[in-house]
Amino acid sequence: MAAYIEARVDVSTLSEFAAPSAECPGTGLLTDAQPTDALWSHAEVLRIEAELVLNTGATNAEKAVETKLLQSLDLAHAQSVLSFELRSAASLARLWQRTGRTAKARSLLNQTYSRFTEGFATSDLLSARRLIDELG
Repeated sequence: MAAYIEARVDVSTLSEFAAPSAECPGTGLLTDAQPTDALWSHAEVLRIEAELVLNTGATNAEKAVETKLLQSLDLAHAQSVLSFELRSAASLARLWQRTGRTAKARSLLNQTYSRFTEGFATSDLLSARRLIDELG
């Protein structure tokens, strides 16, 4: 009965997710163009792609990753998907911590975290709280 809310995946397109672009290895999930009718999960896909790019160790990847994470954060906020907004904020905060912008990272993550009213035992909120504490 719950099948109608189950996510559907066209397995014939899965290879496209792993195909790197010529400019930056590890990209290929999405183009930079954001569709006006973006799916509810588009922000999370952007965030995951950014994480993949960052983990490739490509030189000068931080700027591209930051751009993608900011897009993800903006889209999650516009769609009112607070859980994706928290994940994007946490990923961006970790990047900013790596690049010496700790105060900015803490501020962003605190702002997002403080909007939650429940679910503090979930892994995302526990992880965010640890990162906030780490950021001082």
